[in-house]
Amino acid sequence: MPLPAYEAIDPAVLHFVGRLKPWDGAYHPWTQAEFQPYVDMALALETAGVKWRRQSTLRRLAYRLKPYLQQDDYADPNYRRAISDLIIRKCRETQP
Repeated sequence: MPLPAYEAIDPAVLHFVGRLKPWDGAYHPWTQAEFQPYVDMALALETAGVKWRRQSTLRRLAYRLKPYLQQDDYADPNYRRAISDLIIRKCRETQP
């Protein structure tokens, strides 16, 4: 879309698979560092009348309990950092 904001920023799309998204909260495997940009964005949009729809209390509780019930590769911070570094490197390789 041709928006004036695109002249000021270089937008990118990140696709998060699964039900848990970093904007739902600082729930495993996401930390406050990954959640905070969404909090900041929601506060900025609040004055425009845009409402941030939060997950239900039950869903948020399930996110808190999940790390104790199930472990996977994404729970490993080193694995997530390696994936992140790979994505950043690939993006830089494709930029002119």
